[in-house]
Amino acid sequence: MARTVACVLVNLRLDYTNAVLYNTSVSNIVKLQCAQNSLARVVSFTRKTEHLRPVLQQLHWLSISFRIAYKITTLAYKVLKIGCPDYLRQSVHLYTPS
Repeated sequence: MARTVACVLVNLRLDYTNAVLYNTSVSNIVKLQCAQNSLARVVSFTRKTEHLRPVLQQLHWLSISFRIAYKITTLAYKVLKIGCPDYLRQSVHLYTPS
């Protein structure tokens, strides 16, 4: 139950601003990662002295930097392949190497 509440309330808030957080400073990423780590500890009843990577893998949570990149690339894929409103389609350009 705690995992479901955490995913719904907090992780959605972390994903909400991915476009703004792309190429943000490292200090902002570290703060968000600390928030995610604290949430993972609360959900999994993990002590602060225990390593957190296995917990994040068990919860199927990406780290914040990978999460931002994943959500941005998923959005770009959907714009190109599935079709979206024109204002989104105009902001995504294919890279063609010379």
